Amino acid sequence: EDPIWQGMVIPHVGNHLIEIDMTEYLNKMVAGAESRPTPAYATIAIVALPDIAVDGNVVEIKSSDYPYYYRDERPRLEASYVPQYRSPFESIKWREALKDCHLQAPTSSHVAAGNQALQNYPGTWFYHLTSSNTLKMSMFGDGKRRSELLHEHFWDSDSNATKYVKARLRMPIPPIDVNQVTVFQIHHKAEYGEIDGPLLRMHYRGDDDSLSVNIRTSQTPKVVKTFLLVENWPDNEWFDVEIRVFREQDFDTILTVTVDGEELIRHNINYWSFHFNYFKAGAYIDADSMNSTGVGEVELQYLEFNASEEFSL
Repeated sequence: EDPIWQGMVIPHVGNHLIEIDMTEYLNKMVAGAESRPTPAYATIAIVALPDIAVDGNVVEIKSSDYPYYYRDERPRLEASYVPQYRSPFESIKWREALKDCHLQAPTSSHVAAGNQALQNYPGTWFYHLTSSNTLKMSMFGDGKRRSELLHEHFWDSDSNATKYVKARLRMPIPPIDVNQVTVFQIHHKAEYGEIDGPLLRMHYRGDDDSLSVNIRTSQTPKVVKTFLLVENWPDNEWFDVEIRVFREQDFDTILTVTVDGEELIRHNINYWSFHFNYFKAGAYIDADSMNSTGVGEVELQYLEFNASEEFSL
């Protein structure tokens, strides 16, 4: 591209500091349009053009081709750049929650699969650390577009170990063309010979602006019921959620859903006897069309997964 800053003649004596603020330009270039599915990268370069001797006060610097002549010393570049979108792994606070996760975006494919990949994955508009040290996950478009963390510890619903995900989150009510934004799921690996579909899906429901949860209440035949949790979605207000699966009296498997400290769902799931369950958290969008520009923007102040790795895939 053309240079974003054209240089000046530098006097041949003394030390001279030239400050070039490229932050706005670089953020626009790296972030790109919000429709960009993956981050862009930028290379910063400074080019100092050789000059003819001025007043004879020059130092000869040898090069591989022929001598260049610079005043005083080689030009020096010191760059300081604060990107618009920071990686959540920059924060010690988030490393524990993220260390056993995949990131799925903007579809179900893994843009960062596994601990090492997520550590090296840069912040972008759909997954980044905010200035308040919160984690923001955003997405737009029709169904199956998402920015979700998949906790990669797979667990048996019949095991004695207690499994849970809990978080503090908030989300502004999205535009009218967004039908639902799923924030948590208990999902299942169907490709390993067991049935497809989530056991639980907690979501913003656009037709009544509620916080609701879908629970599969029967394995066969497939029956999914919607339960109202909070009548009015807390518009951009923080609230606490805990989803827990545990054994009770050694023979019942219980699913509970708690919001702001109040247990709202307590459900026996003995019928759900599968091995490869896992938790998901983030923003999974259902909108009117692929051309929808409405964004579901989920912000997490706290996130904790607790699930032993009972099966490796």
